[in-house]
Amino acid sequence: MKILLLPVAVSLFGFAGLAQTPASHPSTSPAQNVSVQEGDEFLPYLYLSDLLPNGMDAERATASIEKYTQVIAAKGKNVGAAYNNRATAYIAIGKTDLALADLDAALALESQPEEVAVLLNNQGYIYLKRGLFREALTNFDKVLEIDADNVHALGNRATLHQRGNQLGLALSDLERAIAADPKQPWLLNNRGMIHLTMGNLALAARDLESAAEIDPKFATALSNLGYALNLQGDFQRSVATLDRAISIDPKIAAAYSNRGLSYYRLNKPNEAFRDFTKAIELDPTLARAYNNRASIYVDQQQFAAARRDIDKAIELDPRDPYSYNTRGNVHMHLEMWDRAVADYTKALELHPKLIMCYQSRAIAYDELGDKAKAAADRRKFVEMGGTLK
Repeated sequence: MKILLLPVAVSLFGFAGLAQTPASHPSTSPAQNVSVQEGDEFLPYLYLSDLLPNGMDAERATASIEKYTQVIAAKGKNVGAAYNNRATAYIAIGKTDLALADLDAALALESQPEEVAVLLNNQGYIYLKRGLFREALTNFDKVLEIDADNVHALGNRATLHQRGNQLGLALSDLERAIAADPKQPWLLNNRGMIHLTMGNLALAARDLESAAEIDPKFATALSNLGYALNLQGDFQRSVATLDRAISIDPKIAAAYSNRGLSYYRLNKPNEAFRDFTKAIELDPTLARAYNNRASIYVDQQQFAAARRDIDKAIELDPRDPYSYNTRGNVHMHLEMWDRAVADYTKALELHPKLIMCYQSRAIAYDELGDKAKAAADRRKFVEMGGTLK
């Protein structure tokens, strides 16, 4: 029975205006400077994104909070920038309520359009991360009223549209942002991922390659490029590209999962198994890695282990049709025909074009003695372009 392994795409990046960090990789986006002076110290306003720029880990974030707290207490000319930048540090350690409070305080102080745009963008970024999409859209629109070519707001709004499955709007915003600043690798990465989602593999690979050329240490773009190459069937190059991504940032769980998939396609199940396991160690919530490792267990006839992994995948992502297909395959091997039918049926509810489920369910119906339903599933399989064996 055919087992379907699944690639994992790294999420698109958003952009806010303080510190930055999608997928916990170093940001290559520049901070935006504004003319704010406090003695001899110049405090640039920073733009937030889905990546922590400049490697702001928890230790650095804590130090930044202490620094900006002192500036705020001094009540000098840099207070607005200090509130803004302390908010970015709060974001780095997950304290979004405190970040929003700081941005509100800064907005109450600032009147210059450039500074207000940064603050509104950062506030919108936090709304985006918290799932407050209407509020986020309002903020990004306000920023673009101030500066129609603000690449941060355009990039963030594109991420918002992408999450709402409005891919055309997302692509339009990214086109505008790239026209305004064609050398921003994160914008090219994000446009590449939109192309990938829309099935334009050649355009996706072109953008991702460009992002990696601009910033050769942009591990996320390399990881995504490895994913695209996998989908194009270039498994050797996919592995080589993912090797580069992992050498730069060995904590990208999706890179290991995708490399495991390419190893599997190259008939290297041991290497694939190690990579899926490493992906799970790095990110125990990565459902696709559990699904893929379950498929390896099925190939090895280790059905109990396969069942544990695929149950975990469904627990983590109950809307993924491919995991139900894999669990159906496990139940077929265990001759649990009723459960197999239930899983294939659920997979088809979530993804009606997942045609292999019709063929597999037909076999299960045969075993249950329901020849009419088996025949109906086979007809459906053929109607959708399948070839019966």
